[in-house]
Amino acid sequence: MAGIAAKYLGVKETGDNLAGNSKELLAIFKADNLAPGGRTDGYPWCAAFVSFCVQALQKQSAYFGALNPPREASVSLFLNQWAKNAGCSIYNNKNKNFEARKGDIVVFVFSHIGIVESVNGSTLQTIEGNTNDSGSREGNIVARKNRAKSLIKAYIRLPISTSKMTHAIEEMARCC
Repeated sequence: MAGIAAKYLGVKETGDNLAGNSKELLAIFKADNLAPGGRTDGYPWCAAFVSFCVQALQKQSAYFGALNPPREASVSLFLNQWAKNAGCSIYNNKNKNFEARKGDIVVFVFSHIGIVESVNGSTLQTIEGNTNDSGSREGNIVARKNRAKSLIKAYIRLPISTSKMTHAIEEMARCC
């Protein structure tokens, strides 16, 4: 999923959370179910970006095809409703047995969400929508950020469809 997110690095809004003529940002905004006043943009879009990336992953990989796609514009709903209902594994920052890895989703303590690209000791390199150079949750661009693990509230790991995985392994055994 980090590879999908990386393709959108530099996608920028026109300001005030508006997509303008950006086809990429319009697609991100349309990945959720929010349309205040009939508009598909005009609100913070970090969770819409993560929803968009998960949806793209589902289209690319049979391992995630059975997952109910997220359509969340809210960080809280993404974590507390979608992730729980979708059977995702959720780990809090204090879990000593959990190690973050590329592709995990991170929820920050300041109501923001992103995708882990790499882990470097006590920091994570993430890709986030609706951020900026100072790391705000109210920015205007998709960007890489280096974040301290202490800023993480929770990690979300997507469930793998075991029936699809079993089928893929069986198919590989027959052909190879």
